[in-house]
Amino acid sequence: MNTTLEIKDLNFAYSTNQILEDVSLELNEGECLGLIGSNGCGKTTFLNCILDELKPSGKVIFLGEQMQSSSLKQRKQIGIVPDDDMLLDYLTMEELLRFVGLEYGMSLESCNEQIDYWLEKFDMTENRNRIIKFFSHGMKKKTQIIAGILSSPKLLIIDEPTNGLDVETIYALRGILNELKGKGTAIIICTHILEFAEKTCDRIVILNHKKMSSSISTNELKYGELEKIFLNYIKAGA
Repeated sequence: MNTTLEIKDLNFAYSTNQILEDVSLELNEGECLGLIGSNGCGKTTFLNCILDELKPSGKVIFLGEQMQSSSLKQRKQIGIVPDDDMLLDYLTMEELLRFVGLEYGMSLESCNEQIDYWLEKFDMTENRNRIIKFFSHGMKKKTQIIAGILSSPKLLIIDEPTNGLDVETIYALRGILNELKGKGTAIIICTHILEFAEKTCDRIVILNHKKMSSSISTNELKYGELEKIFLNYIKAGA
């Protein structure tokens, strides 16, 4: 199995405040990794370090090359779904998705095909020509997710994927993420919802007080066991 993302000895500090210390992990193609931790533990900082938006020490290797925020080649192979729902909300949903797809280098024909496919998957076809400004929070989240996966990225990073989504959509989202994994997409999910992480991810890591836990295989977890492991890890590192 090919390695999509390799992180070696990652360290980052704001002035004298150390945020990440000696973080290392690997993520293979078609694998989903869950990142969990308390508020303010450094999860968003870690994601920004991966994307080279912040400049840590250590190495972040993406598809065999050092990650560089200036590399359009790399950017076009990464899908990002942020926690907020900021969008170009003066556009219709279809206009926004077509803009994103073309920016990622998709042909117009392929872009339109993928828009049709994912709108149907997310039950959003009837909303394609509505102005995003008037969408609910959940509808904006769906739009963000579709924009993130439209170009079939090699790496997908999702921050709090369930925010604003109803139970039916959360269930459908797990199936969609499995579909992407089957196509070789490596996925990082940052979430506070332990049940979603446990049911969706292949492995889970906990970030606490600068350190990252070793990977926890979800196949080896009993139902609800992750909560106990998480609380014990947080308590031990406090």
